[in-house]
Amino acid sequence: GALSEKYSQAVKDAEEKKKEEFKRNQSGYRQKIDEAMSKYANLNNPLEYIGSMMDWRMAGERVNQLIAFITFCSTVILKEPISLIATGRGSSGKTATINSALDLIPKRFVMDLDRSTPSALIRMSQVLEKGSWCFDSVICSFGDLGGKTDQETTAESRKYIANLQTDGHISKTVTVKKDNDFSIEELCLNGKCSFVYSTVPENSSFDSQEESRAIFIQPHRDNKTEYFLMQDILSIGSDVAKEQKEKVDGLDNFIPYVVEGLRELYNGVKFEDENPEEDYGKEPAIQIINPHKRTIKDCIGKNESYKRYKKQFETVIKVITLLN
Repeated sequence: GALSEKYSQAVKDAEEKKKEEFKRNQSGYRQKIDEAMSKYANLNNPLEYIGSMMDWRMAGERVNQLIAFITFCSTVILKEPISLIATGRGSSGKTATINSALDLIPKRFVMDLDRSTPSALIRMSQVLEKGSWCFDSVICSFGDLGGKTDQETTAESRKYIANLQTDGHISKTVTVKKDNDFSIEELCLNGKCSFVYSTVPENSSFDSQEESRAIFIQPHRDNKTEYFLMQDILSIGSDVAKEQKEKVDGLDNFIPYVVEGLRELYNGVKFEDENPEEDYGKEPAIQIINPHKRTIKDCIGKNESYKRYKKQFETVIKVITLLN
């Protein structure tokens, strides 16, 4: 059935991840991280640079793309996940905005869950290399959930990921086949992750847990002139335009390695030495002091979820500080 098909696909995906990891190790992944960090250190205003390059991709969406990128970095670098939900009318650029930011995240931290069931999610602990820690520091993408059916189909799975984001542990009793016999086992997932998806507001209903765990963005619909102008400039063919296009296109081969480097710097563990189970809960190697506590308090105001939003604001500030 559908569950078996998902399970088989998870096995195939696991094998692909193993091949990708082997390829990373063989192709000088460490050298690429070191070179990217050296280049990044010479940028005067790193986050401004990233935002500027992203703006050339989708003119007028710099802020939304940066917000998406910062929330993704909260999961990968800080291990303090913030989820992301993009809302807006059809063809407004929701998915493009998300994908633009995801392109700047190392692929090993992005998992496409599409329409995976809760059982399929929990069974991934059996087939993926990291076992029950396979979701640790991972951004779980549910894609475009524009219709009510999409929302209903993924509701339970999204709740699983939302609970994992906060608690770092979930478990489920499932039927497991071993040696042509079936048995009941309790499988679990460990580590903290986040979710991301896009949707159409009128077809969506967000529960309080999902709202409190995510930041919402909404693409602009008044940036048509800027969008076409930047695209036209990049396609002119002049030396200046070609140089700018190379910088924009080269972002995907630069920033993901920076994210890897900053993850190593903040947590004090090289990617080659990572052990999710041993590293979980450890104090970071770098302490970031936030001088904006009063500002955060004023921004939150009288919101009932002030405890969770305070944590979100502080995490965002920490990511921005680290990126700069």
